[in-house]
Amino acid sequence: TQESSTALEDKVFSYTKDNLKSGCNEESKMICAVDLAIKCTINPDFEECASSKLPRFIFMNDSSLERPTEISFKIHKIKPISTDLVEIHTDSTCNGMWFGLCQGRVIYVLVPQEDSWRVKDIYAIESN
Repeated sequence: TQESSTALEDKVFSYTKDNLKSGCNEESKMICAVDLAIKCTINPDFEECASSKLPRFIFMNDSSLERPTEISFKIHKIKPISTDLVEIHTDSTCNGMWFGLCQGRVIYVLVPQEDSWRVKDIYAIESN
């Protein structure tokens, strides 16, 4: 329905390292895929991350990468590319650098996984 998508785009999703919760309460499996990627970005040792098949760089451990401990995002748009590829464009803020992948327009590339979705890649674009 149109109403729920508008509500979804108005919603701010916020995460802090000390308050990560297991599972996902969002109705959209796509949002849940982004949810998991963000949890694993903040804390790669989070219980659900080990079996997640997320991009390897999420698990890189180097203090110079400035892994964020807080990330917030709003959905800018959900853009289907093909039947098995969807981009979720977000407007994100964070308290780290992290390859430039948590500040500004951050795009999560999703692919189907079993009966759900998973984040295959993350990239950022300069916002105008």
